[in-house]
Amino acid sequence: MEALGHLHAHQVVHADVKPKNLLIDAKRRPRLADFDISVDASTRLTAQYTRVGSTLGFAAPELLQTGPSYATDMFAYGSMLQLLVGLVAAYDQAAQDPALELAVLLQDKEPPRRPSAAQAIGHSYFDFIWTWRREENRAS
Repeated sequence: MEALGHLHAHQVVHADVKPKNLLIDAKRRPRLADFDISVDASTRLTAQYTRVGSTLGFAAPELLQTGPSYATDMFAYGSMLQLLVGLVAAYDQAAQDPALELAVLLQDKEPPRRPSAAQAIGHSYFDFIWTWRREENRAS
């Protein structure tokens, strides 16, 4: 999510967020990879970029109409989160599980209602990461 926040802050859309493009380093930190089809947001609506490929299961419903966008990256992250934590789309459980709650928010059918990367990073799902980082820094 931090990588998406960084990209989006610099007006870059990744356009292919999926588990295959998430690498884990030796310190167990996730790294977003594969920037082959990333585009700067100012050119993403040109004819060349609106016909992008997508990975089944991670493509936002509006992708074919709008082309890649910050919102389609967020939808794909929500799909990836759902898959990585072994969740099913059980919306009634969202209040009980922060990962599911975040996945549901990120996969909202209405792109403007999806949180930005900067908003999503503040979600309670990521609390464990901040705790882990504080402990890792103290141990160093």
